[in-house]
Amino acid sequence: MASLIVAPIITWACLLKNKKVLGYESVKHKYEAAYEFVRYRDKLALGYSAIFMTKRLIFAMFVMLFEFRRVLQTMLILHLLLIGAIYTIAARPLEDPVTNAQEGMNDLICFIIAYCLIFFGDFLDDPKTKYKMGWVVVGMIAFNIFINLAIILGVSGA
Repeated sequence: MASLIVAPIITWACLLKNKKVLGYESVKHKYEAAYEFVRYRDKLALGYSAIFMTKRLIFAMFVMLFEFRRVLQTMLILHLLLIGAIYTIAARPLEDPVTNAQEGMNDLICFIIAYCLIFFGDFLDDPKTKYKMGWVVVGMIAFNIFINLAIILGVSGA
């Protein structure tokens, strides 16, 4: 378990240590999967893959460890998503500006959807309001899918 948590940090440290040679073809051929499409000349942006992996691991740990503490689980996930969105928007780690905007939008929509989860807990007893919030969540997901599909189709030229 500890190796899963430390692996992204070691990956980031190795990429930072070898930052000067990441543009060489021999290095790209072997290790580009760790920094593909990332602005590898920027220290903060170079950590995108490591931060992405860490965020996923922490999310999985929150879901497993706090299974019966829904409020704590929701609050921790909200903070994790907010930190991820702030990083993506501030660091702009990807090479393509459209992809950066898309990642930032995806992070913010995930945050808004997670925020809506509060309404499905014990804080709210009214089933009609929960039903309406369910449709808000469905609408946000549909909006996210539509925007991402439009970007994909626009970029591919279809």
